[in-house]
Amino acid sequence: MTNNSVPPMPLEASGNMTMSMSTTTATSRKLPMRGPVSRTVTGVQFPSDQSIHPSHTTTATTSRTSTTNSSSMANIQLNRTRSREKALNMERINLAGQLSDQQKLCARLEATIISLQDEVTSLSISKETLEAECERLHGQIHAADENSKSQTTEAEQREKALSDKITDLESRLNKILKSLEDTKYDLGMVQLAYTQVVNARNQQVSKVQQLELDLKADRAKIHDLNDSCKNLQEKNYNADLAIYNMEKSHQSRERELQQRLTSKGTEIKDLKRELNTLRGTSADAVAKKEAVQKELAARSDEFKAESQKLQHSFDELQKSTAPFDQTIVICVDVSGSVASVIHEVKQVYRDVLHIIKSNNSNAEVAVVVHGSYVKMDPSPTQTIKDGTFRILDGINSIGTEDYTYCMEQARNILHRVGVGSKKCIVLIGDGDAICSSSTSLFATCDQLKSANIQAHSVIITNVPNRCRYAEMRAISKSTGGRVEDKYTYLSAIEEILRHQREQHFKAL
Repeated sequence: MTNNSVPPMPLEASGNMTMSMSTTTATSRKLPMRGPVSRTVTGVQFPSDQSIHPSHTTTATTSRTSTTNSSSMANIQLNRTRSREKALNMERINLAGQLSDQQKLCARLEATIISLQDEVTSLSISKETLEAECERLHGQIHAADENSKSQTTEAEQREKALSDKITDLESRLNKILKSLEDTKYDLGMVQLAYTQVVNARNQQVSKVQQLELDLKADRAKIHDLNDSCKNLQEKNYNADLAIYNMEKSHQSRERELQQRLTSKGTEIKDLKRELNTLRGTSADAVAKKEAVQKELAARSDEFKAESQKLQHSFDELQKSTAPFDQTIVICVDVSGSVASVIHEVKQVYRDVLHIIKSNNSNAEVAVVVHGSYVKMDPSPTQTIKDGTFRILDGINSIGTEDYTYCMEQARNILHRVGVGSKKCIVLIGDGDAICSSSTSLFATCDQLKSANIQAHSVIITNVPNRCRYAEMRAISKSTGGRVEDKYTYLSAIEEILRHQREQHFKAL
């Protein structure tokens, strides 16, 4: 039954209304009403027991209270009963209004049901359409199945091609592993060469110590020669004194003999014979004096030659072992591009420190680390200590290198060093030289070259023919420095430091 005067409710609103009504009905059935309010189930009003029999309740109450209370209390109770009846009447009126609203709602729901039935009809039509669509989709699925089978065949062919490619790659990998083993063997040979260099250095140190002992022995010999020279000079003086005394005695004797000749003619022959003897003795004394003087002159020349030889040996020893003023800045790249060779970079850094320390105990070193995630300040210029070797221990490769920063820091550090100190820069990296400003970088290199400060590069990389391999070379070339790799840097650094030592002592 439809009501055309009432507009139909939307489907969503009618569904919500139906749900609220069913919830209200279920709640009203489960929970009993308390108090004087009437109970309503699905729009039907049921008066409460108290409202149905108000007179009986009042009479029972009055009869109970009449036995214990006075008539005034009965009147009060009667008034209360009347007020409750009024309240109940008002509540009944409200419930009647609610019932009218619910009837209207029912009419709207009936209209909604009719519209839903129409919608079900349209949905059935749509169902037939969808079934036809499903049949069409089944045909497409079958075609897709056939296509999948053909693609599976192609995939098997591709898989076979990939298997062949994997076999080829495995053979290449075996070749690479073989070349890696050869590289490890070469590395072992380099380490052996390094050990031999260290042993040669130790032998040189032992030779220097032996030369020092020989120098001490030679100084003792010089002291002995000085003592013997003094003794010879004393003997020469005694011989001169004896000759002088003999000459005096000879002169006095000749005078006596002349007197005797005048007085005694018979004794002339004997006196002449004695005079000849005395003259022979004097000649022998003079000859002995000349021999002693010649021996003294020969010993003096020999002493001078030995002294010159010892002085030359001492000067050479001082040039090869004496400390001198030297300042070296080591710039180490720890950026992400050196992650695969970071352990080799740290080993090269420690080797360079060992070579500098063994060559010159007074050498001062400053370390500039660039390419870390957190920018590090350069270490202060100081002699090499245990802490200097541990600067790179906790650093990992995660940032980007900046050679503009590192070269400017090196230039500023060396600018503060005195004029008499020998200076140079050692760059350790993988060949890449990324910089914030190439103009500033090469301007700094020109300043270093004008100050006769060379920047030498030690390139450590596992990638042959790196595309940017020449950039560190360009820095060293612009300052007149050398470029070495992990196989040649030990002898090269040794040669560079030895050349600076020779320049220092040659200038003196």
